[in-house]
Amino acid sequence: ALVIAEYIGGSQEGFVQMMNDRASELGCTGTHFANPHGLHDEDHYSTARDLGKIMQAALEYDIFQELYSTASYEIPATELQDSRIVYSTNYLISTDITSEYYDDRVVGGKTGFTTPAGRCVICTAENDTSSYLAVVLGASATDADGNTVYSSFTTASELFDFGFDSFSVAMVMPEWDTVTTVPVSGGEKDATLIVPSAVNALLPLDYTQDLLTASYTLSTPELTAPLAQDSEVGTVSIYYDGTCVSQSPLVTAAEVASETTTSASSNTENPDSSPEATDSGNT
Repeated sequence: ALVIAEYIGGSQEGFVQMMNDRASELGCTGTHFANPHGLHDEDHYSTARDLGKIMQAALEYDIFQELYSTASYEIPATELQDSRIVYSTNYLISTDITSEYYDDRVVGGKTGFTTPAGRCVICTAENDTSSYLAVVLGASATDADGNTVYSSFTTASELFDFGFDSFSVAMVMPEWDTVTTVPVSGGEKDATLIVPSAVNALLPLDYTQDLLTASYTLSTPELTAPLAQDSEVGTVSIYYDGTCVSQSPLVTAAEVASETTTSASSNTENPDSSPEATDSGNT
Protein backbone atom coordinates (compact mmCIF):
# COMPACT_ATOMS: atom_id res chain seq x y z
CA ALA A 1 0.00 0.00 0.00
CA LEU A 2 2.84 2.39 0.81
CA VAL A 3 4.60 1.72 -2.50
CA ILE A 4 1.40 2.28 -4.48
CA ALA A 5 0.66 5.45 -2.50
CA GLU A 6 4.10 6.91 -3.18
CA TYR A 7 3.87 6.03 -6.89
CA ILE A 8 0.45 7.61 -7.38
CA GLY A 9 0.56 10.48 -4.89
CA GLY A 10 4.27 11.33 -4.98
CA SER A 11 4.43 10.55 -1.27
CA GLN A 12 2.34 8.84 1.37
CA GLU A 13 1.11 12.23 2.56
CA GLY A 14 0.23 13.27 -0.98
CA PHE A 15 -1.80 10.12 -1.53
CA VAL A 16 -3.60 10.49 1.80
CA GLN A 17 -4.59 13.99 0.75
CA MET A 18 -5.96 12.55 -2.50
CA MET A 19 -7.97 10.02 -0.46
CA ASN A 20 -9.47 12.73 1.72
CA ASP A 21 -10.23 14.95 -1.28
CA ARG A 22 -12.02 12.11 -3.07
CA ALA A 23 -13.99 11.17 0.05
CA SER A 24 -15.16 14.77 0.30
CA GLU A 25 -16.21 14.74 -3.36
CA LEU A 26 -18.31 11.64 -2.67
CA GLY A 27 -20.16 13.41 0.14
CA CYS A 28 -18.41 11.65 3.03
CA THR A 29 -18.88 13.90 6.04
CA GLY A 30 -17.59 11.62 8.82
CA THR A 31 -14.40 10.30 7.26
CA HIS A 32 -10.74 11.24 7.62
CA PHE A 33 -7.83 9.15 6.34
CA ALA A 34 -4.40 9.27 7.95
CA ASN A 35 -2.60 6.51 6.01
CA PRO A 36 -3.00 4.44 2.84
CA HIS A 37 -3.26 1.00 4.52
CA GLY A 38 -5.92 1.29 7.23
CA LEU A 39 -3.87 0.22 10.23
CA HIS A 40 -4.94 1.90 13.44
CA ASP A 41 -4.49 5.64 13.84
CA GLU A 42 -6.60 7.89 16.06
CA ASP A 43 -6.96 10.30 13.15
CA HIS A 44 -8.07 7.56 10.71
CA TYR A 45 -11.81 6.95 10.87
CA SER A 46 -15.04 6.62 8.90
CA THR A 47 -18.72 5.76 9.24
CA ALA A 48 -20.97 3.03 7.85
CA ARG A 49 -22.77 5.60 5.71
CA ASP A 50 -19.55 7.01 4.25
CA LEU A 51 -18.07 3.58 3.56
CA GLY A 52 -21.25 2.69 1.71
CA LYS A 53 -20.72 5.73 -0.51
CA ILE A 54 -17.09 4.78 -1.13
CA MET A 55 -18.04 1.19 -2.00
CA GLN A 56 -20.67 2.37 -4.45
CA ALA A 57 -18.10 4.59 -6.15
CA ALA A 58 -15.59 1.73 -6.31
CA LEU A 59 -18.17 -0.57 -7.89
CA GLU A 60 -18.29 1.71 -10.92
CA TYR A 61 -14.97 0.17 -11.96
CA ASP A 62 -15.09 -3.26 -13.65
CA ILE A 63 -11.66 -4.23 -12.30
CA PHE A 64 -12.81 -3.58 -8.75
CA GLN A 65 -15.93 -5.71 -9.29
CA GLU A 66 -13.69 -8.53 -10.50
CA LEU A 67 -11.34 -8.22 -7.53
CA TYR A 68 -13.93 -7.93 -4.78
CA SER A 69 -15.82 -10.99 -6.03
CA THR A 70 -12.77 -13.28 -6.44
CA ALA A 71 -12.69 -16.08 -3.83
CA SER A 72 -9.20 -17.35 -4.69
CA TYR A 73 -6.35 -16.64 -7.07
CA GLU A 74 -3.38 -18.70 -8.20
CA ILE A 75 -0.11 -16.79 -8.35
CA PRO A 76 1.92 -18.31 -11.19
CA ALA A 77 5.27 -19.95 -10.50
CA THR A 78 8.48 -18.01 -11.03
CA GLU A 79 12.11 -19.13 -11.29
CA LEU A 80 12.35 -18.75 -7.50
CA GLN A 81 8.89 -19.71 -6.27
CA ASP A 82 6.34 -22.43 -6.97
CA SER A 83 2.80 -21.40 -7.82
CA ARG A 84 0.68 -20.43 -4.83
CA ILE A 85 -3.01 -19.97 -4.19
CA VAL A 86 -4.21 -17.07 -2.07
CA TYR A 87 -7.73 -17.01 -0.64
CA SER A 88 -10.13 -14.17 0.02
CA THR A 89 -10.64 -13.21 3.65
CA ASN A 90 -14.31 -12.73 2.78
CA TYR A 91 -15.75 -16.06 3.93
CA LEU A 92 -19.16 -15.02 2.65
CA ILE A 93 -17.97 -15.87 -0.88
CA SER A 94 -15.22 -18.38 -0.12
CA THR A 95 -15.54 -21.98 1.08
CA ASP A 96 -11.84 -22.82 0.72
CA ILE A 97 -11.04 -22.10 4.38
CA THR A 98 -14.44 -22.49 6.01
CA SER A 99 -18.00 -22.90 4.75
CA GLU A 100 -19.57 -21.83 8.03
CA TYR A 101 -20.19 -18.27 6.85
CA TYR A 102 -20.80 -18.89 3.14
CA ASP A 103 -23.82 -17.04 1.71
CA ASP A 104 -24.66 -17.82 -1.92
CA ARG A 105 -26.46 -14.46 -2.30
CA VAL A 106 -23.27 -12.48 -1.68
CA VAL A 107 -21.52 -11.22 -4.81
CA GLY A 108 -18.38 -9.85 -3.18
CA GLY A 109 -17.00 -7.61 -0.52
CA LYS A 110 -14.10 -6.08 1.37
CA THR A 111 -13.09 -7.11 4.87
CA GLY A 112 -11.08 -5.25 7.48
CA PHE A 113 -9.82 -5.88 11.00
CA THR A 114 -7.87 -4.16 13.71
CA THR A 115 -8.33 -4.71 17.43
CA PRO A 116 -9.87 -1.24 18.03
CA ALA A 117 -12.07 -1.43 14.92
CA GLY A 118 -13.23 -5.01 15.35
CA ARG A 119 -14.27 -7.20 12.45
CA CYS A 120 -15.60 -5.19 9.52
CA VAL A 121 -17.04 -6.06 6.14
CA ILE A 122 -18.69 -4.19 3.29
CA CYS A 123 -20.44 -6.51 0.85
CA THR A 124 -23.20 -6.77 -1.70
CA ALA A 125 -25.81 -9.46 -2.29
CA GLU A 126 -28.48 -9.94 -4.93
CA ASN A 127 -31.40 -12.09 -5.98
CA ASP A 128 -33.54 -12.07 -9.12
CA THR A 129 -35.13 -8.70 -8.35
CA SER A 130 -33.02 -6.75 -5.87
CA SER A 131 -29.49 -6.03 -4.72
CA TYR A 132 -28.33 -4.77 -1.32
CA LEU A 133 -25.17 -3.33 0.16
CA ALA A 134 -24.38 -4.10 3.80
CA VAL A 135 -21.81 -2.33 5.98
CA VAL A 136 -20.84 -3.97 9.29
CA LEU A 137 -18.33 -2.28 11.59
CA GLY A 138 -17.05 -3.13 15.06
CA ALA A 139 -18.26 -6.74 15.13
CA SER A 140 -16.77 -9.05 17.75
CA ALA A 141 -13.80 -11.29 17.01
CA THR A 142 -14.28 -13.76 19.88
CA ASP A 143 -17.24 -15.41 21.56
CA ALA A 144 -17.97 -15.67 25.29
CA ASP A 145 -15.54 -18.59 25.59
CA GLY A 146 -12.72 -16.76 23.82
CA ASN A 147 -13.06 -18.68 20.56
CA THR A 148 -12.38 -16.88 17.29
CA VAL A 149 -15.55 -15.86 15.49
CA TYR A 150 -16.39 -13.71 12.47
CA SER A 151 -19.59 -12.09 13.63
CA SER A 152 -19.25 -9.48 10.87
CA PHE A 153 -20.24 -12.20 8.39
CA THR A 154 -23.19 -13.51 10.37
CA THR A 155 -24.41 -9.96 10.93
CA ALA A 156 -24.13 -9.18 7.20
CA SER A 157 -26.17 -12.28 6.34
CA GLU A 158 -28.79 -11.26 8.90
CA LEU A 159 -28.97 -7.80 7.31
CA PHE A 160 -29.50 -9.38 3.90
CA ASP A 161 -32.21 -11.65 5.35
CA PHE A 162 -33.97 -8.55 6.64
CA GLY A 163 -33.67 -6.73 3.33
CA PHE A 164 -34.79 -9.55 1.06
CA ASP A 165 -37.61 -10.65 3.39
CA SER A 166 -38.98 -7.19 4.17
CA PHE A 167 -38.67 -5.00 1.09
CA SER A 168 -39.09 -4.96 -2.65
CA VAL A 169 -38.52 -2.47 -5.45
CA ALA A 170 -41.76 -0.99 -6.75
CA MET A 171 -42.45 1.47 -9.55
CA VAL A 172 -43.93 4.60 -7.99
CA MET A 173 -44.07 6.80 -11.11
CA PRO A 174 -44.27 5.58 -14.71
CA GLU A 175 -42.02 6.88 -17.47
CA TRP A 176 -42.96 10.38 -18.69
CA ASP A 177 -45.44 10.84 -15.85
CA THR A 178 -46.49 14.48 -15.49
CA VAL A 179 -45.51 15.97 -12.13
CA THR A 180 -46.64 19.58 -12.50
CA THR A 181 -47.07 22.53 -14.83
CA VAL A 182 -45.25 25.78 -14.01
CA PRO A 183 -45.20 29.23 -15.60
CA VAL A 184 -42.17 30.26 -17.65
CA SER A 185 -40.97 33.85 -17.53
CA GLY A 186 -41.05 35.27 -21.05
CA GLY A 187 -42.39 32.03 -22.45
CA GLU A 188 -45.19 31.53 -24.91
CA LYS A 189 -46.73 28.89 -22.63
CA ASP A 190 -46.31 27.14 -19.31
CA ALA A 191 -43.86 24.23 -18.99
CA THR A 192 -45.10 20.72 -18.32
CA LEU A 193 -42.58 18.88 -16.15
CA ILE A 194 -42.25 15.11 -16.34
CA VAL A 195 -39.95 12.32 -15.13
CA PRO A 196 -37.75 11.10 -18.01
CA SER A 197 -37.89 7.45 -16.92
CA ALA A 198 -39.81 5.24 -14.53
CA VAL A 199 -39.15 6.02 -10.87
CA ASN A 200 -38.59 3.04 -8.57
CA ALA A 201 -38.41 2.94 -4.79
CA LEU A 202 -37.51 0.42 -2.12
CA LEU A 203 -40.71 -0.17 -0.15
CA PRO A 204 -42.05 -2.62 2.43
CA LEU A 205 -43.52 -5.74 0.84
CA ASP A 206 -46.94 -4.81 2.24
CA TYR A 207 -46.68 -1.07 1.53
CA THR A 208 -49.81 1.11 1.48
CA GLN A 209 -50.35 3.21 -1.62
CA ASP A 210 -51.99 5.98 0.40
CA LEU A 211 -48.73 6.61 2.29
CA LEU A 212 -46.89 7.57 -0.91
CA THR A 213 -46.56 11.29 -1.60
CA ALA A 214 -44.46 13.40 -3.95
CA SER A 215 -43.02 16.90 -3.91
CA TYR A 216 -40.78 18.77 -6.31
CA THR A 217 -38.16 21.51 -6.23
CA LEU A 218 -36.90 23.65 -9.10
CA SER A 219 -33.22 24.26 -9.77
CA THR A 220 -33.85 28.01 -10.06
CA PRO A 221 -36.42 30.32 -8.43
CA GLU A 222 -38.24 30.63 -11.77
CA LEU A 223 -38.00 29.11 -15.24
CA THR A 224 -37.03 31.44 -18.06
CA ALA A 225 -37.65 31.01 -21.78
CA PRO A 226 -36.44 29.67 -24.07
CA LEU A 227 -36.42 26.09 -22.78
CA ALA A 228 -35.50 23.10 -24.90
CA GLN A 229 -37.36 19.84 -24.66
CA ASP A 230 -35.89 17.48 -22.02
CA SER A 231 -34.20 20.34 -20.16
CA GLU A 232 -33.49 19.26 -16.58
CA VAL A 233 -35.06 21.92 -14.35
CA GLY A 234 -35.55 20.31 -10.95
CA THR A 235 -36.05 17.22 -8.82
CA VAL A 236 -39.07 15.24 -7.71
CA SER A 237 -38.87 13.41 -4.37
CA ILE A 238 -41.02 10.43 -3.45
CA TYR A 239 -41.90 9.95 0.22
CA TYR A 240 -43.31 6.93 2.02
CA ASP A 241 -44.90 7.74 5.35
CA GLY A 242 -42.77 10.87 5.52
CA THR A 243 -39.43 9.26 4.58
CA CYS A 244 -37.78 10.06 1.24
CA VAL A 245 -37.43 6.76 -0.65
CA SER A 246 -36.57 7.93 -4.18
CA GLN A 247 -35.66 10.96 -6.26
CA SER A 248 -35.72 11.67 -9.98
CA PRO A 249 -34.82 14.56 -12.28
CA LEU A 250 -37.61 16.77 -13.58
CA VAL A 251 -37.43 17.60 -17.29
CA THR A 252 -39.52 19.65 -19.69
CA ALA A 253 -41.98 17.63 -21.76
CA ALA A 254 -41.74 19.99 -24.73
CA GLU A 255 -39.91 23.07 -25.95
CA VAL A 256 -41.03 26.41 -24.56
CA ALA A 257 -40.11 29.23 -26.92
CA SER A 258 -39.92 32.83 -25.80
CA GLU A 259 -42.70 35.19 -26.81
CA THR A 260 -40.35 37.48 -28.76
CA THR A 261 -38.86 34.53 -30.64
CA THR A 262 -42.33 33.34 -31.61
CA SER A 263 -43.26 36.79 -32.95
CA ALA A 264 -40.03 37.18 -34.89
CA SER A 265 -40.37 33.69 -36.27
CA SER A 266 -43.85 34.45 -37.60
CA ASN A 267 -42.62 37.57 -39.42
CA THR A 268 -39.69 35.69 -40.93
CA GLU A 269 -41.92 33.00 -42.30
CA ASN A 270 -44.01 35.63 -44.07
CA PRO A 271 -41.84 38.76 -44.55
CA ASP A 272 -44.37 40.28 -46.97
CA SER A 273 -47.22 39.94 -44.52
CA SER A 274 -49.74 42.63 -45.48
CA PRO A 275 -53.44 42.94 -46.28
CA GLU A 276 -52.58 42.63 -49.96
CA ALA A 277 -50.53 39.49 -49.47
CA THR A 278 -53.25 37.93 -47.34
CA ASP A 279 -55.96 38.86 -49.81
CA SER A 280 -54.05 37.35 -52.70
CA GLY A 281 -54.01 33.94 -51.01
CA ASN A 282 -50.21 33.69 -51.02
CA THR A 283 -50.27 32.77 -47.31
